[in-house]
Amino acid sequence: MLLPVASNLLRRFGSHRDILGGLLRQQKSVIASSVSCSSSLTSASTGNESPSSISGTRNAATLTPRRDPIRWEPTDVGLPPEIEPYEALCIEMKGYDFVVLEKFACYVHKMCDNLGHNCEAFAMPAKSLHVSTYRPQSTVTDNTYELQVYERNVLLQDLTNTALPPLISLFTCHLPEGVTLRVRHHTADDDANRYIPDRQLRELHGQLEEIQASKKKK
Repeated sequence: MLLPVASNLLRRFGSHRDILGGLLRQQKSVIASSVSCSSSLTSASTGNESPSSISGTRNAATLTPRRDPIRWEPTDVGLPPEIEPYEALCIEMKGYDFVVLEKFACYVHKMCDNLGHNCEAFAMPAKSLHVSTYRPQSTVTDNTYELQVYERNVLLQDLTNTALPPLISLFTCHLPEGVTLRVRHHTADDDANRYIPDRQLRELHGQLEEIQASKKKK
């Protein structure tokens, strides 16, 4: 198959260099014809489109940014999470031993203050309990006891919901014997009950009210 082709090329061009040159010229002519055919096809396909649509597609292609999926990050990654704070909370501590309760209340207040929480410590008036024991299977009292229940509170304001569980676990681990701890919401009754009522002041207020009432009757 190759001998006739080679013999024809030798007859036409005469030497090996001429043969190679002829082959290159044939390849160039084939490539030029294929390019001209493809350009004619593309011009025929795009001939129906308007120039405005072509320019619009070009502008869209140039204006759309290319995002790298490896380097692109959302804009709100560095923002802190939204953590809602609690309302005013009160750490209530009660016990029968004043010294132990006072020392533990000081520890709780100092720990909350060192952790940067907005806290305030206050004491509540002591309550007395009258306890009686009876003899077995009778209503005769055997012994009577007078117990004093002391109370200390630590008021926490603007405490986040993520900071409360570590505080509770910390204080329960160091809770001494005979002391009870409870976390509750702060109420208006706490502000009213934290001060010991003055009986003399109440008597004076009663006398003033009686004087004002007698003046109104006259």
